[in-house]
Amino acid sequence: MSAIDAATSRGLSQRITAATKVIQQGFFNERALLKIAEKKIKYGGSHTEVEWYVRNVPTGQTATHGNPDGELSVLTFEEQKPANRVHLPYCYLLKTYGVSDRTLEANKNAGANKIYDAVAENLELARLFMYDAIAPAIYNATSSDTEQPVGLLGVCGSPIHTSTHAVVAAGVSYANKTLTTNGFTGSGITSTTTGLGIQRTAELQAAETSWDDNQWAPVVASIEDACISAGDATQTKWSTGALYALAWLADQMSLTRTVSGTGTQIKPDLALMAGGPFAALKTLLIKSQMTYNIPLGRKDLTLAGFSNILVDTIACVRDTDVPNSADGTERVFVCDSSQFNIETTHSKSEGLIKNDFDPNIAIINGAVGTLKANYMFRWNSPTAVACLVGCDD
Repeated sequence: MSAIDAATSRGLSQRITAATKVIQQGFFNERALLKIAEKKIKYGGSHTEVEWYVRNVPTGQTATHGNPDGELSVLTFEEQKPANRVHLPYCYLLKTYGVSDRTLEANKNAGANKIYDAVAENLELARLFMYDAIAPAIYNATSSDTEQPVGLLGVCGSPIHTSTHAVVAAGVSYANKTLTTNGFTGSGITSTTTGLGIQRTAELQAAETSWDDNQWAPVVASIEDACISAGDATQTKWSTGALYALAWLADQMSLTRTVSGTGTQIKPDLALMAGGPFAALKTLLIKSQMTYNIPLGRKDLTLAGFSNILVDTIACVRDTDVPNSADGTERVFVCDSSQFNIETTHSKSEGLIKNDFDPNIAIINGAVGTLKANYMFRWNSPTAVACLVGCDD
């Protein structure tokens, strides 16, 4: 390699290295949920999967006050109830970029900057391809034994909207744990059953056995049933009943440590919706905003460029990647974002998207670089997630 070629190669390497920080920063600004999780990524994982345990609190096992046998009594060991082990695999992404030796040769006479520009353009395209795979994966519904990350759809059983009810298929699972063996179709509101796919008490009840495990149960409802449960049976559309549904979810999703199984309280703070539901929500709030000066939303999301509206405790954010139901109607996801984690085997210095660039082969077969991601999206428990279906009108 000549001195000129070596200088060109070194310059490429320096510019690519300088761009790494921008790659990391830009990724988190793609989605509100990613931005919230940016500062609590769990780096330095190992092996091929992550496992954790779900607290399974038995009923009728409260401690008793006082000890009739005194302090010197013999105590026997009693395991309260084994915890449930669950696990998710790390998911891998790889994207190469660079320019060929023909491009390098053609641009030599035009100056080194032309070579740098060509590589920079290819790096930018590779970065966009990575974003286009990682960011929408927040909503993936793939099972935990595939190479695709499991997103919000998978956490809440991929509900669809059918005949004014939320429908979940039998046998859906998250993190290698079955959410509902039998599935459900929603039976409407009666005095004995919710018909909403909801279990919010400390023990399973015969009338509310939509989910197999009460501490592994999301909230799933149609907009119609949510409004009925909120106390207004006349509201059957998102465009008129959105505030009822969101305020109801803010209360319905709030759980104490005992019920959630996560060891922490569940407090919903984020709603993700496509453009249609978001516009309808804004329309409902315009009059109230002018009259009562309702807060627009969370300051940290606003500063990051995410328009959001605050309803009760929930910041509602527009996200065009939110997937529709099978019949084309729109979904709205509500969650406690503090229960969301991004985990990776990369080190913190490498970042979530690791960049490798080899400057020593620039003249032989082109300037070659790779962007790598090795990550998963993990929810501490589906109890932190809710999905409303039928939110299209």
